[in-house]
Amino acid sequence: MSKIESAMPQVLVRNKNAKATAGHRKALWRSPTFHIFFVLVGMSVFRVSSLALASRDLLDCAGCLGKQSLVFETRFLFIAASLHLLGNLFASKVPRLIARLLVCSLLLLYAADLVLLKELHVRLNLQEVIQFSGEHAAISGFLMQLARNAPILAVLAIVFGIIFLRYLGCRHWQKQSPMFALVGGGCVVVAGFAEPVNYHLYYLQNPIEAFFQTATRSKPYTPAFKEHPPVNTRADGVCMEGMGSRPNIILVVVESLSMYHSKLFSGMNDWTPEFDALSKNGRRFSNFYANGVTTEQGLVSLLTGEPPIEKGWEDANNIFEQFRQPSQSIPRMLKTLDYRTVFLTTGDLGFLDKGAWLSDIGFSFVEGHDAPYYKGMKRFQFEAATDDALYGRSLRRLANMQASSTAPVFMMLETVTTHAPYIDPVSGNISQESVFRYADHALGDFVRSLESRGFFNNGYVLVMGDHRAMTPASAQELSAYGDRAYARLPFSIIGNKLNGEIEQASFSQTDLLPSLRHWLGAGSQCLGSDQGVFLPKTEKTPACIFTRRSYAQNNVYAQCGSDDYAIQLDGDDTRFVGTTPGPASLLQEVHALRFNQGFRPDIAQINGH
Repeated sequence: MSKIESAMPQVLVRNKNAKATAGHRKALWRSPTFHIFFVLVGMSVFRVSSLALASRDLLDCAGCLGKQSLVFETRFLFIAASLHLLGNLFASKVPRLIARLLVCSLLLLYAADLVLLKELHVRLNLQEVIQFSGEHAAISGFLMQLARNAPILAVLAIVFGIIFLRYLGCRHWQKQSPMFALVGGGCVVVAGFAEPVNYHLYYLQNPIEAFFQTATRSKPYTPAFKEHPPVNTRADGVCMEGMGSRPNIILVVVESLSMYHSKLFSGMNDWTPEFDALSKNGRRFSNFYANGVTTEQGLVSLLTGEPPIEKGWEDANNIFEQFRQPSQSIPRMLKTLDYRTVFLTTGDLGFLDKGAWLSDIGFSFVEGHDAPYYKGMKRFQFEAATDDALYGRSLRRLANMQASSTAPVFMMLETVTTHAPYIDPVSGNISQESVFRYADHALGDFVRSLESRGFFNNGYVLVMGDHRAMTPASAQELSAYGDRAYARLPFSIIGNKLNGEIEQASFSQTDLLPSLRHWLGAGSQCLGSDQGVFLPKTEKTPACIFTRRSYAQNNVYAQCGSDDYAIQLDGDDTRFVGTTPGPASLLQEVHALRFNQGFRPDIAQINGH
């Protein structure tokens, strides 16, 4: 036999193996299983890369958040892979279908969480899914806006749907070794021990951990605890005489206005030059705090004078339901003083029944995005017209009110344009800087219009944010303000004869109600130790300020002078967490607030002085 003849079988075998390998590779690329995990890994890589970029831009560290997130991403991918492999251990179709449905559900969960994190800087959480499940108009409006801004997402949704159907309908299966699932599960456990802990854990967690995070803040009290709550032993309150003033007041609550937007307040970005110029000639507060982390929580703090601490009621799905019957409110108080109260916004008042709540707490006139004035105007996020439109509507409403009566006016304006995803109405671009520059110019025009109409002869405009922007705190902010950066806000009062005063004492949104009551009311006004009065000037500072954090939503943070305490809301077991336990009276104050008792001054102690 010649050498050629003897080599032929080997060549044939090699050719056969090469064809088999090529066929296997082709089958792999066409495999629905490969496609589904390619999508999962792709989204994971995108999220890690986004966090790495964010850490470079915000924290001045090269990719530190991206590296830390690898632990959580690895855990998520192993869970998905283990589910797929476990399904393949069964010859029956039903267990395999269930396992693959779970894998598809994880992919949908990841995609939804990624979109929310990218567009609104929030995570998808089970409790909030339940809370917002009935808000069909808001959800559909958000999705429509998203599709308009990023059409590629609609294409990706169609591609995902095709991949899902092919993956679920794939009949090919291969019995895998149980060791793969065991190794995957082991890696999940091991990855847990490497979990980093820092301020940004909220953004680092994978979608499963974020979605199923235990919401202890909603845990109700037991009947026994309700029957015998702890006695509130907070320090002395104080009483003072009201001043009986009668100015017109416009409160402008600018969506997400934060310290880092203002050069004057923070020395960081120069995105609000008009607001800064107005503040220089008015009275500005350099240590002012938001009590919550959402618009709803900001409204509760401002209008009820209480921090937005969940009451722990089982039948209340959102913060407005929990504060449906507050112990006091600004519009109710002003009604007794013959003020006419108005709330205007371009937002949807049907969202979480906000409009009904505002009426319930006493506003005599409430108007939202469906007002005839906005008909035909271009709409942006949440179907809201622009800030310019809101200010135009408020000027018309104010003129009509002042023409029909001499009674003083309290008007509250809630803007929407600067809400994430930060769509600039002028250019249509998504840019936080551009949209705040637009909002700043609109505010400047509004104040100039008020001035030309003589409003400031007996009127003041108060401008503040509803909460800090829903973005991770930057290295600059954390260096300047510490952890309090997550609650700090710019606040200014604009009016005649204020002369650029800088108020350095610490106040928060909850102090607006007692301040207005002192300034506008008459007779004796009594306050608790944790309430402050800053109108028309500083009369009393709060002993402690209660704030929240977006990265730890089960906690309440008490700022008492230079001391900071963290309290975890957990029903009967509400407690201090962290290395610094605070005084027992702080816990008692939190319990009293959750039992709807408000900040209650110890009148007996006051009378004894």
